[in-house]
Amino acid sequence: MRRPARPPTGWLEGFAAGQAEGLAAGRAEADTRSDRLSADLAGKLQDMTFNYAEARGQVLASLRPLFELLIDRLLPAIAAQAVAPWLVQALLDAARADSATPLVIHLHPERLGAVRACLPPGLPAQLRPDPALGLQAARLTSREGESDLDLDACLLALREALSTLLDATSGKVRHG
Repeated sequence: MRRPARPPTGWLEGFAAGQAEGLAAGRAEADTRSDRLSADLAGKLQDMTFNYAEARGQVLASLRPLFELLIDRLLPAIAAQAVAPWLVQALLDAARADSATPLVIHLHPERLGAVRACLPPGLPAQLRPDPALGLQAARLTSREGESDLDLDACLLALREALSTLLDATSGKVRHG
């Protein structure tokens, strides 16, 4: 059997240098690919974020007519029906607490008849017109203090909140 020939002198150093050079080239290529993938991923995430914001803005914009219909038509109709029962309950509570002192109910002059029709007979309450109050507002005054109900102000606050929400969302969509 023949013995294999010995590698030439310096072969080991050349092999080590080639291996180090190959590893460095591989690492550089891997870093380049990693940077490219990171940039692609960042771009995709940014696109997804923009698409989400755009879709959210479109959904809210499409809901705006429904919200406005609810706030402008449905809620005022419900509010008009809700004022009288609220006043009756407040009056009954006041009568239970102190029937010696009548409760004074301040209302818009146009609401006096409707509220008077809802009051139980013999209830110690005085109705007083107050043109400064809105149609959906009432102020109850007793010896203990005062309570206000202003459904017009509640509806206005709802309209403003809706407008702020939709305007802020559409601004985010426009500017990314």
